Formats: sequence, C-alpha cells, structure tokens
Amino acid sequence: MWKRFAPASKPDFKLNGFNVFVLFIAFFAMAQLVYPLVSVLAMPFLIVAFILLAYLLVKGNTNDLFIFLFFTSLMRIVLPNNFREVSLFCPLLIGGAILLKNTHKFGSIKKFYLDSILLLFFLFFLFISFQIFYRLQLPGIFGSQSSNSGFLNRWNLLNNGIVFASLFIGFNTEMLRYLIDKLNTLYLFVFSVSMLMLIIHVNKLPLFNTFTWTVIQENESSKKMIIAGASAIMLMMYQLSFKKRTIVWVVALMIFLIGVLLSGSRTAFLSYFLLMLFAYMIYHRFLIRGIAVLILSSGIITALLLSPVVLLVPEKYQRLVVIFPSEFYTGELSKLRASAAAKSSNFRYEMWTKAYDKLKEHPLTGEGIGIPKAQYDLGAEGLSAFQKIDSKILIEDFMNSGSLHNTFFSIAYIFGLPAVSIFFVFLISLLLRTYKLTQIYSGELKATYVFFTLIILNYFIQAFISDIHNSMEFYVFMAIIIKVVMLAPKLAKQQEKEMVNV
Repeated sequence: MWKRFAPASKPDFKLNGFNVFVLFIAFFAMAQLVYPLVSVLAMPFLIVAFILLAYLLVKGNTNDLFIFLFFTSLMRIVLPNNFREVSLFCPLLIGGAILLKNTHKFGSIKKFYLDSILLLFFLFFLFISFQIFYRLQLPGIFGSQSSNSGFLNRWNLLNNGIVFASLFIGFNTEMLRYLIDKLNTLYLFVFSVSMLMLIIHVNKLPLFNTFTWTVIQENESSKKMIIAGASAIMLMMYQLSFKKRTIVWVVALMIFLIGVLLSGSRTAFLSYFLLMLFAYMIYHRFLIRGIAVLILSSGIITALLLSPVVLLVPEKYQRLVVIFPSEFYTGELSKLRASAAAKSSNFRYEMWTKAYDKLKEHPLTGEGIGIPKAQYDLGAEGLSAFQKIDSKILIEDFMNSGSLHNTFFSIAYIFGLPAVSIFFVFLISLLLRTYKLTQIYSGELKATYVFFTLIILNYFIQAFISDIHNSMEFYVFMAIIIKVVMLAPKLAKQQEKEMVNV
C-alpha cells in the first residue's frame, strides 16, 4: 500500500524533494572538505547548494518542500560547525513556504485543534513561547563560539515550533510509506559511515565534523559515538515493525546490536533491549501491563547494576552498564569510581540536585533561559574539549542554557512545573493512542503504528538522560505521528480500497 506518491502528487520535474536534499547535503559536505585546503573553493559548492534550495522553493510542490524539510531537519548533524546557523535558516525558509502554500488548509484542519493530543502540544508550546521572551538577555543575542545559548538558543526553540506546524499541515498521508522507507535508507547510510569510522579507528571525517559524528575517546578503553547508536536503534525499530521474522531479520538485529556496543552509547544500549521487549509486548497485547511490571522490577535491575556482575563485563564495554554516580560504587566496585561513565553520571546528578533546589524558588514559571557566564572556546576539538573544562564551569553553563541532560528536569527547571506536567501527559496520551491503534488494525497499517509506538517509547527512554525538547528531530516525528494518529480512519479506508482493487 501507499505507493511512492499518489498520482496527483507526483513531482512535475526530475529534482524532487529527496534528490534536492541529497545534493544539498553533498555540496555542503564538499564545501567543508575543501575549506581547510583552499577556502575560496568552498564558495562554489555553497552557491550551488543554495541554487538548489532556491529552485526547490520556486518550482517545488508541497510534497517536495515537505520531503526536503523532513530530511534536512533530521540531518542537521551533517552540517559542519562553521555552518550551524544554516540549520536554523533552512527550516524557517522551507517551513514558511509550506505554510504559505497550505494556507487553504487552515480552515479544514480546525477540527484537529479539538483533539486532546494536539491541544496539549500547543499548550506546551505556549509555555515555550513565554520563556523565549521572559527575562530576555540581549547581550547573548548573537551567540558565539564561547557561548551556546543567548538568543540563538531561543530561536532554535521557536524554529522547532515552525517545523512542527509546517510538517503537520503539509503532511500528505499518501506518501507515508515512501517517507518511512527513505528514512530507513537515510539511517542505513548514517549507520554504515559510523561503523566504518569506529572499525577503522577514524575519530573525525572532514565531511562530518559536528559533535554527533565525532568519536569521543574518553580514555584508553572507553569511547562513544552517539550517532552510531541512534542510527542502529532507528534501523532496529524499522526491522521490528516491518520485516518478517527470518534468518536475515535475526542477522540484521545482531548487526545493530554490535553497532550499539561499538557506539558506546548507554542510551542506545538501554533502548535496544527495552524496545525489543516493548515490541514483543505490543504484538502480544500487554504493553501497559508490561511497563508496569518493568517499573516494579526496577529495584532488581538497580541491584544487578550495582553488584559485582558489572565487573564481568569487559572493560571496553563497561561504560554501557555504569550509569550511577561514583558514590554508589563501593567495595569491589570502587575501581569504577574513576571511570568516565561514572564521572558523566556525577555531572548529571549534581546538575539535577542544583536544579531541584532552584526550582523551589520559581515552581510555576521556572528559571528561564539564561546566557552562560563561562567563557571557553570548544574550537575544532568538539565534545572532547569538555573533558578539559572544570565541571563547575560546565554545570553553570548547562544550567544557564537549560540543558540538564534530563528532559523532565530541564522543562521543569526552565519552564516550570505546569509545563512539564503538560509535556508528560502529552507523551503518555500519544503513546496510549498509537498503542491502541496497533491493536485495532492489521497488516501494513498495524506495522506503521507499531513503528511510531516504538519511536515514542524510544523518546521516553532518551528523556531521562538527554534534552529531547530541544531536539528538532523530536518535533519532526511528533508532527508526523500526531497527524497519522488523527487520520487513522482515513488511512484504514484507503487500505480497504487498495485491497478491493487488488
């Protein structure tokens, strides 16, 4: 079902949205490759990239603009640090064009605003909008290499809202399966490049010099590459949802597990096993009860992670199971206190403790988004530079910019308790809705809702150790999932028609 494009939606020129996306990213990557050699050579590549963008804006239909925005929003990670402002500029430009081209749809989508899920999202966005301008500190309006906050940080939050609105309004359900298949292709590319970097010990490529594409060497035996783990998890969710249980399926899942282990990402490692379990629960219709059992058994899991069993894990992979602050490791486990993973947990724990104390002062409005007082230049070293900065300075920086490495703590600290309550209820409501749809429908439609349910569950897992509310990728997926959930009856009728025609 759901052919690449419905007949009425076919692009009337060869350069469709996905092709423009691939070429645009390629030219940006080439500009970054030649820049260190002869900087003037970078300009032709950048000019061609923006000519492609202009061509799409002038000639593209809504589908083409949508596809370009969807994938460039997900692939901001390939844009070099020197051009990171482009990641704010492109979504605004393309998102604005989508909204203009779809002004006629505003009237027809009003019924959606009555839906509780969408209403919760807009209420949450109201809190974001309030804090964007609340206690606005103009000295940080431009941002700099020595500051990762200021107005650019606020603008990124606004931009996320623009991307959500344009994708929500511009999404065409007939291209849903095309979108999912291309998404799988994209992450397969990301996974392949990441694995090559890890296997042949290349810590940084000239084409991909942003943080998430860098292999961070924490010490002699510990390293991590976040994007490698993230791409493995996305590919795994696609396999669990759409592929038949064959030998090839098992081999693919094993390859992705190896990728997760090599990535050194604790989030991906946890997600891999939990999402495998959640997929089983979904297909056997006991997800909610299963999650309740998991929560109740969390004490047993904690005890295992704080037992000598952890020492049986090879040192190279110990960071995957060392998730508590140093003070928790005593006796036989005391040697883990000095590990990079334990220090990272110390960093988070200290931030959360300070945030909790400050939250008591402004429980309803939060602290707002500030400007880091720390002055340091990460330069070309990227994330590895953080290891050389005093933790007190970093904690002050992260708390000012509202990045507490825990979505619920961050939202409560920046926006206040009402905002985090709405956000939590929003995620729960959307999860319950998608899960219910997996139980109602069958075939390809069921697989689609299983895929989206797993994505939401993955975001829940990420929320406890990262800041998903700042991630444009989160808003991209939320826009698609919410609209697909709302259009479930339409998709079901479409599926019935296709079955009749067959």
